[in-house]
Amino acid sequence: MSKIIKLLILYQSDGIISESNRFIRPFAEMANKGHIVHLIYTGKITFPHNMLLHRVRKVAFPVISSIPFLVQSFLVASNIMKRNDIEIFLCYREEDILIGWLLKKIWRKISIVYYAHGDSITIQGLISKKIIDKIKYSISIILEKIMLPKVDLVIAVSKDTKLRIMRRTCIPSDKIVVVYNNVLPASTHTVPFMYELKKSNKRIIGYVGHFSELKNIQILLQAFLLLSKEIDDLILVLVGDGPLRAELEKFVRKNSLENKVIFTGWVRNPLDYMQYFDVLVHPSLYEGCPSVILEAFSLNVPVIGSKAGGIPELLKYEELLFQPLDYLELANKLKILLSCHEKYFQTKKLIEERKRVFTFDHVAIIEELLKNISIKSAYRASKNGYMLTFNQRARLLRGVPFLERLGRYCSGTPSPTRELLRFPIGLATVSALRALENTRSSSSSFEPSLLGWR
Repeated sequence: MSKIIKLLILYQSDGIISESNRFIRPFAEMANKGHIVHLIYTGKITFPHNMLLHRVRKVAFPVISSIPFLVQSFLVASNIMKRNDIEIFLCYREEDILIGWLLKKIWRKISIVYYAHGDSITIQGLISKKIIDKIKYSISIILEKIMLPKVDLVIAVSKDTKLRIMRRTCIPSDKIVVVYNNVLPASTHTVPFMYELKKSNKRIIGYVGHFSELKNIQILLQAFLLLSKEIDDLILVLVGDGPLRAELEKFVRKNSLENKVIFTGWVRNPLDYMQYFDVLVHPSLYEGCPSVILEAFSLNVPVIGSKAGGIPELLKYEELLFQPLDYLELANKLKILLSCHEKYFQTKKLIEERKRVFTFDHVAIIEELLKNISIKSAYRASKNGYMLTFNQRARLLRGVPFLERLGRYCSGTPSPTRELLRFPIGLATVSALRALENTRSSSSSFEPSLLGWR
């Protein structure tokens, strides 16, 4: 390995981070290859890796929920930067760029990389109904316009994502690189009741994902209702869970589809169910580069998806696509696919061709991009030096001990003043202090040699 990349990543998760996680997997593989990867995160990692972990607590906060994570992350990241020669800061959310920008103000040699796994602004626009959500949406657009031009590289998972970002910001095209997600090897186990359905010659239409308005599952149910009146042996299997489940179950009961629609609930490995599908339907109103379609490719399962976001870039062919709000078109395409054996095998060949297109070494591409940006960072540092003076850097770093003192004060003996100050930022700072135990230097003073000052 010619060059070791030294990378700091911010990632906020609400739950388990498994080996199939598209956000973290490539960097875990890079760490296994010998690169130095520091990960500041919430959630729980459940697979073996060689990353250097810095876990922070998830703390509830009203309105702007990411504030505690940002405060903790800055504290932890500052200590990591003091002790390590980090070259690249990578994040996935617009607000996280703020941390990279602050770090860059102190350590000018680092580069900021924003990894856009989809367009969060578009998603906010689609789901915003309450006034507070619309306010957040407006703030996000302003934040994106301010922060995104400060990054050195944007990695987008589809051309659609790239174009949406370019329309809203002044970022030039050559600063945004499209790197699609790839097809991963499939690993499956037997699901007895699905096996019995297949054995009884049932034709299975499947859906995998969250039950939310963005996923547009109502359109699939309406199309299935029409199809079930013409084809007797159809079964619809809905894998997943979410806030719309009760509404979907009500629709099923109202139309007497209880014996034809199966809700599996949340499952650990959806591929166990997908292997039995005759066709997967992905009716979402927006996606960047959906993993579930790539998982279907890995199993050679035919897919019909909506013409939304990056989905057409994966599926390409008109036979595999439908307008996202047109359940009649979806029903017609499913009917043609499931009623004609010749058409079905033609569709499988199209899926095999798309599988070959998206079977590539994803990690090698990301690694090469980061190597190039890392070389540029080193050149910039050697050419310009560390731009902040000793006093400027010291003033910026004085904020860290202040936050530490604030956290300790808020956690002390109860008093009227402390009760007024006992808000989630203070508690987040306290938990950050615990997270810093493994990253804090034995020296408590800010020495020029420790921080790399000239």
